[in-house]
Amino acid sequence: MRKRRYGATGVKFQMTPMIDIIFLLLIFFICVSTFDRLESEEDVQLAAASSWKKIEKEKSTLLINISNRGKVKINQISFFPGQVETFLRSLVARYGDTFEVIVRADKAARYKGTKDVIRACARVGLTRISFAVEKRK
Repeated sequence: MRKRRYGATGVKFQMTPMIDIIFLLLIFFICVSTFDRLESEEDVQLAAASSWKKIEKEKSTLLINISNRGKVKINQISFFPGQVETFLRSLVARYGDTFEVIVRADKAARYKGTKDVIRACARVGLTRISFAVEKRK
């Protein structure tokens, strides 16, 4: 019986699938970080607070941005004051009232815009409302 001899070729390592996976992961993380940045408006200057509690943002968190001119934005979509309640009502109908609302109001914004958003949340049954602030230095 003859023994087979294998040459020096052996097993080759395939780099193409590894490079494909790395590019897919890179694209995924770029997209995720972009969506997170889009969700929080950069032109909103938060008010400073001396006492605050850090809240971990969950998947079931709705971020509402209120600019210094009173514009309300949710998921990069601008809303008029009357439309906020309708939008929130549709979210509650679809997902229930279990999610938390974080209001990011500009420190120069009039309280009326913030009050209207809070009242809209209360009318549709959302009770877990928090305000985003900056830590006072």
